[in-house]
Amino acid sequence: MGLALGTLLGSNPMEQEAKSYAASDSPAHKVARQAGKHWQTKALWAHAEESSSGLLDSDQDLLPDEAEWVLLSNPKRADTDNDGDDDFIEAIEHSSPISGPSSKLSPRDGFRILINTTSAPAPIGRYFWIHLLFRLPSGKEQDIRGTALLFGNRHQQQLDLSPLLASPLVREVKTRRSSKHGLLKRISIRLPEPIGFSTLAPSSFRSYTLIKNKIHASGGPILFLNGAYHVLTHLSKRKIVLQSSGQTELSNPFWSAQKACVLKVETHAYSKLGILCEIVKADCVTAQVPSCTSACKGSVGLLFTFPDALSLILGG
Repeated sequence: MGLALGTLLGSNPMEQEAKSYAASDSPAHKVARQAGKHWQTKALWAHAEESSSGLLDSDQDLLPDEAEWVLLSNPKRADTDNDGDDDFIEAIEHSSPISGPSSKLSPRDGFRILINTTSAPAPIGRYFWIHLLFRLPSGKEQDIRGTALLFGNRHQQQLDLSPLLASPLVREVKTRRSSKHGLLKRISIRLPEPIGFSTLAPSSFRSYTLIKNKIHASGGPILFLNGAYHVLTHLSKRKIVLQSSGQTELSNPFWSAQKACVLKVETHAYSKLGILCEIVKADCVTAQVPSCTSACKGSVGLLFTFPDALSLILGG
């Protein structure tokens, strides 16, 4: 499915910006480069055309069902809380899709990176789904002038993953139009977990996109707990969902009870990479799929950097 980068995202003036973040020869960065080579091998690309069940979108709101599970929204209802703004719009706005009427959501240019984890049968194994969400009130796709995708940690060790946007790891590109919000677009990338990735955690996937003349930034932190990767997804004001990619605790009551791990965080310090957060509370709450492992309670006290600083503090 390898779409050309120019076709997918424009001429990509963000490419140089991404490369400037990836100019380190530290040991951690060398591991990151090895991960990048792993993600770009033809052996992985050969499996890119296999089942895309992770992209099933039952309610046709552009959010895959598995991404909605992480947001705790209903994948069979486009507007879970029936407040007049569908779940895709609330995801872009970092507004909770389950909290009832939102504050007025303005139809402005918008962008967000949304990540969920999934396990698949061999030879694919565990992997991340990275979804790039766009809102273009003008209705003009050419307003997206370029996008950079990065992976790095709070020590500013960065890897430019932008070339993956032109690889067969891009599994789906979908759009729909809204009378209120213009053109809505999702680009979904399936990224297998590479060996050695854990040495860079806590870390995050980050993306910068240039819409017209404004740069929009978004990201999703990654932790490595109890031998498995965990994705942190912003839900609402100072609340985050922790999702595990591991399957080693299937007999654990946390899994069988169909619960999701919701964290409460406190903020400490700011940097150009985001805001330093501490997990102060962790609860397993009722959810549609089993995704709360024992790592949930064990995460209390952990520090990590969250790229979407304002959304985390303000809740939208």
